[in-house]
Amino acid sequence: MSDAFNASHGSSQSDRESRSEGEPEVLEDNEVSETMEEGQDEANRLKMIDECFAASGLEPYRSVNESSLDTLYVPDDIVEEVQDVWSMMLEEWGSREAAGEHFLSLLFEAAPSLSVMFKSPKQVAAMRIMDGLGNIVAVMGNASLLRKEVEIVGFKHLDIELSVAELSGVDLL
Repeated sequence: MSDAFNASHGSSQSDRESRSEGEPEVLEDNEVSETMEEGQDEANRLKMIDECFAASGLEPYRSVNESSLDTLYVPDDIVEEVQDVWSMMLEEWGSREAAGEHFLSLLFEAAPSLSVMFKSPKQVAAMRIMDGLGNIVAVMGNASLLRKEVEIVGFKHLDIELSVAELSGVDLL
């Protein structure tokens, strides 16, 4: 273990030497507190996501239904919020290209196994993702147009074998 790692994690060389072989490391109060806070933060994040789905009326769409493509009616207030956040994101990143590359990096970080499915250079893939998502965000207030956009994206990916099980561990929220 490096000294830098030990220094950042509260374990010094003398601490390790004073412990007997196999003796568990004792965490300092602040380390226990930080670990508990991180766990509480994650629990709060998951609770907030649950509450948002429940309040939005979109709970039935939280999981993937492989057997049908239902028409999705997104409430107007959610459409407005998503479109506002989309605009803020594009503004924050300065360009669609930069936002797309950032999105792609986050996607690959959350699901590294997906990176091998992209055959195009990263910049090209990023722009395709931004175009597809941008179209979906733009029409999400119109259920029939939204369905058509989602079908278009689906048809573009028919050659990719991907199951719900492969995506089950991916947390993009």
